[in-house]
Amino acid sequence: MQFLAKVISGLAKTRLTDVTSGFRAANDRAISQYLDHYPAEYLGDTIDSLVVAIRSGCKVTQIPVAMRPRQGGTPSHNPAKAAVYLGRSTFALLFALTRKRSAIPSASTTWAQEAS
Repeated sequence: MQFLAKVISGLAKTRLTDVTSGFRAANDRAISQYLDHYPAEYLGDTIDSLVVAIRSGCKVTQIPVAMRPRQGGTPSHNPAKAAVYLGRSTFALLFALTRKRSAIPSASTTWAQEAS
């Protein structure tokens, strides 16, 4: 996941640590560009959506949050599942980078990502 964070951080020109987080916050201009360009594929709502936002001229930033420890249960991922997820995420990134850029009304659009 650090590889993905490093590549997308380079595109965004800011440090992003959790690029697979599903949380997104956007203003009206960013949302309007997503009406036409939000990806529907698996992992598209995380990796691909960040790349689309960046390449559309949105400013992407990370907002830190406090996370509490797991209260119970077991994680659904194991090392094998994590490797498969990383492979699929890398493929989603490569796919996102091949898409054409889209324009938004103003380059001052801000787009925030929650860091967990």
